[in-house]
Amino acid sequence: MSPTHSFVLVLTTWLTITASGFAQEPASSQEKKTAQATKAEPTPAELLLDRAIHNLQQADWLSLRFKGRVHVPGVRYLASGSLALAAKVHKVDYRLQVQLADGIGKSRIVCDGETIWIVKRLPRVEAQVSRYSLSALRNARSQLSGQGIPKERVEQVLLDVDAEHGFQAVLPLLRDVRKRMRIDKLEQITEGESAVTVVTGQWTQDSRRAIIRGIFGRQGFIPRKDDWPRLEESWEKRQDFLFIPRTCRIVLGQDDLVPRLVQWSGPTTIGGELVPLVTLSFSEWHIGMPPADAERSRWFVVSEEEKKAAEELDIAGVIRSIRNRLLQQGQINQPSGNSPR
Repeated sequence: MSPTHSFVLVLTTWLTITASGFAQEPASSQEKKTAQATKAEPTPAELLLDRAIHNLQQADWLSLRFKGRVHVPGVRYLASGSLALAAKVHKVDYRLQVQLADGIGKSRIVCDGETIWIVKRLPRVEAQVSRYSLSALRNARSQLSGQGIPKERVEQVLLDVDAEHGFQAVLPLLRDVRKRMRIDKLEQITEGESAVTVVTGQWTQDSRRAIIRGIFGRQGFIPRKDDWPRLEESWEKRQDFLFIPRTCRIVLGQDDLVPRLVQWSGPTTIGGELVPLVTLSFSEWHIGMPPADAERSRWFVVSEEEKKAAEELDIAGVIRSIRNRLLQQGQINQPSGNSPR
């Protein structure tokens, strides 16, 4: 498994199998009004998570380290890395290291404010370097939005682009959990010597159905209306959909609300208990101001050797390819009057 299809891709495969409402029939205006009127008020746990996300969104500078593990029998998967983000100047430095069966794989994504560089290194294989401009990405996003695809579908395609490159930062991850889960449990506990706040949620019905659609969509099958009672019962009784997360547990600092851990749990046996499947832990957070150390000088920098080896990536073509794949799988609706190109 390459860094491109890394631990982060395992996460996004589970978390973004489908966007909410994939392959649904268009809702009538009355149905939309009813849905808006019956939308549940945010729970205390959701309001707290909203505050944590807001705090991170407001930061001009953010850096951290992370570790990840997949707790699945037969899968030996350990990952670690770091992220540095200077939002105002559009700079990102994302590094991932994965323990593979035959050695260590590494991936790095750097945006220096103008160009996005992707560097992949596998054991005994020459490094692969690609690049595309930030302006090309913006143009491709704009074209996608202009093709009649609703905003949430555009977001899904772009999430898949990120997954294709093995990149999923902490903020999009938290936003995705908040959007697709009902966060209804709030606890204040002590872990080790630290007081922490724990919020736990489970998929909304729309998100749960979207996951099921995505699983079957990859097999060329879209559930019909009369299939749903059976599929819902199978999900609830854990008779099927094993190794698919059912809950997400987020550990936040009690005072600063900084994420410490995100863990997904699901069944691994028919009718079995929910057990941890994927764990991401975060440490060495710096918010607002970068740390004053030697590593700072290495951020957002690509070596001259890597620049010379870089191949231009057709990011618009990548987005079109992913969009068409999702269309073929029934995971996004074909906009009226448009056809995949």
